[in-house]
Amino acid sequence: MSKITGAISKFIAASTITILLSSTAFAKYSDVPETANYYQPVMNLVAMEIINGFSDGSFKPSASVTRAQFVKMMVKAMGNENEAAAVSNSSIFTDIKAGYWATGYINQAVKDNIITGYANGSFMPDENVNFAQVSTVLLRSLGYTSSEMSGAWPQNYIEKAKGLEISKGINLKPSDKVSRSQLSIMLERTLNTKQKNSTQTLAEKSGLGTLKTIIITNSWDIDNSLPKGSIKTDLGEFKSETLKGFECLGRKVNALIDSDNKIISAQNILEDSHIIFVESVSGNRLSYSDKNGIGTIDIPDNLIFYYNNQKSTFKDIKQNVSVGSMLAFAMTKDSAQAYDYGVLVAPPSSEPVVLKKDIGINDKSIGAIDISNRSIITVIKNGHKASLTDIKLFDVIYQVQNPYKKGQTIILVYDEKKTGTYDDAIPSKNAVNKIKLLGEEMELETSSAASKLNDSSSAFEIGDQITVLTGKTGKIVDVIAPSASDISNIAIVTSTRVGVSTESDTLGKDVFYVTLYKTDGTSSEYKVDEDQTDRKGKIVKFDVKDETAIITTMSYTPISGRINTNEKMIGDLWLSQDAVILDINSNSKNVQVKKMTWQDMPTGELIRDKVIHAEIGGAFNDIQLLILNNLTESGQYGILKSKSEGKTSASYTLLINGEDVSYNNVNAIFNSDQGDVVYIEQDEDGLQHMYTISPKVTSYEIQAVDSRRIKINNKVYKISNNVAVYDETNTSIITMSVNELTAGKIGYVELYAGKQAVSQDLIKLIIIKRK
Repeated sequence: MSKITGAISKFIAASTITILLSSTAFAKYSDVPETANYYQPVMNLVAMEIINGFSDGSFKPSASVTRAQFVKMMVKAMGNENEAAAVSNSSIFTDIKAGYWATGYINQAVKDNIITGYANGSFMPDENVNFAQVSTVLLRSLGYTSSEMSGAWPQNYIEKAKGLEISKGINLKPSDKVSRSQLSIMLERTLNTKQKNSTQTLAEKSGLGTLKTIIITNSWDIDNSLPKGSIKTDLGEFKSETLKGFECLGRKVNALIDSDNKIISAQNILEDSHIIFVESVSGNRLSYSDKNGIGTIDIPDNLIFYYNNQKSTFKDIKQNVSVGSMLAFAMTKDSAQAYDYGVLVAPPSSEPVVLKKDIGINDKSIGAIDISNRSIITVIKNGHKASLTDIKLFDVIYQVQNPYKKGQTIILVYDEKKTGTYDDAIPSKNAVNKIKLLGEEMELETSSAASKLNDSSSAFEIGDQITVLTGKTGKIVDVIAPSASDISNIAIVTSTRVGVSTESDTLGKDVFYVTLYKTDGTSSEYKVDEDQTDRKGKIVKFDVKDETAIITTMSYTPISGRINTNEKMIGDLWLSQDAVILDINSNSKNVQVKKMTWQDMPTGELIRDKVIHAEIGGAFNDIQLLILNNLTESGQYGILKSKSEGKTSASYTLLINGEDVSYNNVNAIFNSDQGDVVYIEQDEDGLQHMYTISPKVTSYEIQAVDSRRIKINNKVYKISNNVAVYDETNTSIITMSVNELTAGKIGYVELYAGKQAVSQDLIKLIIIKRK
């Protein structure tokens, strides 16, 4: 169990809800209180249509149960109701008349060897069933027989039922009548008990379903990409028309699931859930709104989290948390600040809309979205805050409503495009739900996309060049003809290799591979027809056909000019709002590519040999893609925490980006000492260089600070987009977010700038020591 350390003083634990499924599961009985220990067993048996109430709306939990009523329940519990109907025409018992309502059930129960009549040939259907009889029949339904029991009847069956915890907490004498509530408890436990010498429960054997403990991680009414009636859990996807909504998110339940993967019934286990709507993100600190107001929360990296059906930790998934995300924290009942795990879902949103024009300052709406009052609208583009005028032609947008703040609108914007050859329609063109593009299978999100890729006369044909527009799920929202300014088929060759074919027609022959760093920031390896070693470090255009990349070298367009950081200009050229900036760091061994932001750009003149290529296009001839040459540093900054030196080698542990990183048996001894701020360079062979660096500036006061700048000694310094901030006040070093820094006399602060000349004005690391 993990403790949440943030300020959640406004949080009041959500009251426990009881989840019931299927149309019959919502029956409410006036005499079955939710606090009763038999409430959930009764509701689950009702959901499975094994038991029901009375026409006056009561259940009569204290009423006795007749032998005929009990037999009917057992036949249904064993899944033999159809068989009972087939043997209902006659009776073997003297007191069962023709046409009696329970004849078939009684005959089937005798056939199943779970009950017998009396020695005089009667069955006594209206006699009340007692504890000894109930214990016996329940155990026989699980496959137990008298020959296997030690001791005399009925004590042998009663003791066995107690040992299997079927009668736990029910203290009755063998001859005592069993009430409807007591029978409900025992019967539900029996359904969830494994058959003798089997791994199946009675419910599973009977075909009623499989009992699973699941954590609800998403549902169709939260995520419109899921089919209607579908919920996601840590054990996969199931069907449920009623188990839905934010109030169920994060719940752990025992669910009975049938052969069609439909949840028949579900019962809460221990947790309630605290559900929040994220309004801002700063490292591990989230500002949120919930049903009780607003607050902030600090989430530990090691808290277990479920996201996209995967179990991980918050550290592994926090990059996916954004404004509009919904998080549910499952909590124990003994503390409002103790959580067992969390669940993350992407912002619940409207259907995607593709923009037909750029949004201007005078626009009042985007389709059906009213943007006339811009003060209540937040725009998030590709995970970062933006403005309405940053929304451009062919961007994909979604509208998100904060469920806790009426009127607040969040617009999520995505501009990811991919261009290539339409290779294949899956499963076919007349029923397409996936396509193959650039060697990858891509799912379709909308019917609009399907209509442009299917077998209609106006759709694109297999072999056509297309550009696909993707949304928040990475699925295809729309398809357009390729644009001259599209850059998704441009890449940088970072490595090549030669393998040996295992295919029958080319067995033993050389097979060539190339790794491409693409403009979306991902790398992929492709098979190619010939050795590409000479293209290592080069900019290329690529397409993929029949799982083989077709690569052509591009001619470069270098540019130069003064960088205007405010206007996003280089010389006379503007950068488009969604421009991609890549920097190539290469040496004799490696080619590394870093995706940069405009904030990472230096000030001053950008000389021609620092720009390999600029892809220019669009209506204004803006820079769409900027590829730079060793503008950023290839190494990393950190703090040397420990070192162990031998005669010719050493081992080092460094704190880098908040994590301890160890390098063992390094064939070099560096002069840096424990506690030094260092800059390191490494390659596939390990740590190669370590340099001790001195602070650029020190002070006892921060005069002003925000996410972009820090003012010290009356001078403003630009902060790197990936700055590391450490608090060394105590014996341990605490990692902070730059947003946690505040102006004022802090004790002592050190700013460390970039090592290379082009980044010496960019703060890479900040250390504070409080008073």
